[in-house]
Amino acid sequence: RLLACVSGRGVCVLNDKGVAEKWLESVDGEPLACPLALTAAADGTIYVTDGSRHNTPARWLQDLMANRKGSGRLVAWDADLDKAHVVADGLNWPAGAVVSHDESEVWVTEAWAHTLCAVARSGRERRQEYLHREAGGR
Repeated sequence: RLLACVSGRGVCVLNDKGVAEKWLESVDGEPLACPLALTAAADGTIYVTDGSRHNTPARWLQDLMANRKGSGRLVAWDADLDKAHVVADGLNWPAGAVVSHDESEVWVTEAWAHTLCAVARSGRERRQEYLHREAGGR
């Protein structure tokens, strides 16, 4: 299967003929309007970053300039594509994600905060690492 992030709509699952078989359009009753990145764990769980509850990807600049508390999420979608839940909330424009080599965490970039956030796959723990900033940066 092929998965695709679709601005303003969610995540689409396409079959080998390119036909949409399934959509993830909301999680916990809230639309998935700003899907930015996908990654998968070995057990088939799909992780999706939802950049903002307020803006679609095309409105990234408005989101950045609003200078408000992060509204992004990391969502886990089970391997059967039946259930999804929020693993981490309040993220600052989570733009990328990857499952760690030992499969215990999902590493998420938070663009507006200039951080990497390591989220336990269980969702119980979260830690942040600040990214290196070039000399002269803030």
